[in-house]
Amino acid sequence: MKNILTLLAFIFCSCQSDSSVVIAKVGDSKLTMNQLMAQVPSKLAKDFHQDQYLELLNRWVEQEALYHEALAQDLESDDTFQRLLEQNRKKLLIDRLMQKELSRSIKPTSFQLKKYYAQNADQFLREETSFSFRTLSMPSSIKAWQVRSNVSKTSFDKQWKRYMASKRFNPSEARIIKKSSLQNCLAKVVSSQKVGTTSSPFKCNGEWLVAFVDSKLVAGTALSFEEVSKDLEQMVQLQKSRKKIVTLVQKAKAKVPISTFVEQIPSKVKERTVSSFLY
Repeated sequence: MKNILTLLAFIFCSCQSDSSVVIAKVGDSKLTMNQLMAQVPSKLAKDFHQDQYLELLNRWVEQEALYHEALAQDLESDDTFQRLLEQNRKKLLIDRLMQKELSRSIKPTSFQLKKYYAQNADQFLREETSFSFRTLSMPSSIKAWQVRSNVSKTSFDKQWKRYMASKRFNPSEARIIKKSSLQNCLAKVVSSQKVGTTSSPFKCNGEWLVAFVDSKLVAGTALSFEEVSKDLEQMVQLQKSRKKIVTLVQKAKAKVPISTFVEQIPSKVKERTVSSFLY
């Protein structure tokens, strides 16, 4: 095996300028370095090691050996094989037709997305209560109570600017967080606060915090367009794809003579619901 690895390493170095170099033969089948490397997804290629390429090489050799054995046993003429071959041929051709048709899909416009959102508002409801809030972390309970006292005299925003000068707060950019995503100690305090109010100091994971709730979005209320825009694009694209497939099927059926002989189907089978494999 060490010799094979050495040979493979040599091939790797020598084939930088010629990736068509043959690295394996089984009967009359040949495997080039280019074909071997093509088996590795581009995202993984740079981290793929020589021993991993060797594993792919051995797998190819085994598969080719089995293929040659199947040919030697004349399994290519086997009725079962021919039936499976024809079934897969049809499926592959249909898949390619679908792929070709759907590849022409155009990205939904902003108008189409907003129209779909308006027509299907009941699909975009908040599953659980969510919050937008801010916290000030203090080194001790005494310091936290001092901050809370200063909030009463001024405002939370002024204390925020004092202690978090580097983090400018913009309400329109505030992150909305689900209650289930919060730590229990934080969720308990934030969920009990009214919007626009500041909590008493509390300890959470070793930190003394003072929390201010900027907004609260109750479960069952509508999600905003901005919150669902990414999902909307996929949903509208899927809807358009389904319509394209239905249209494609209708056009294909109109181009070819079709006859069905339902009376030939046994009555027990007729009672079942038979749907096209295309749907």
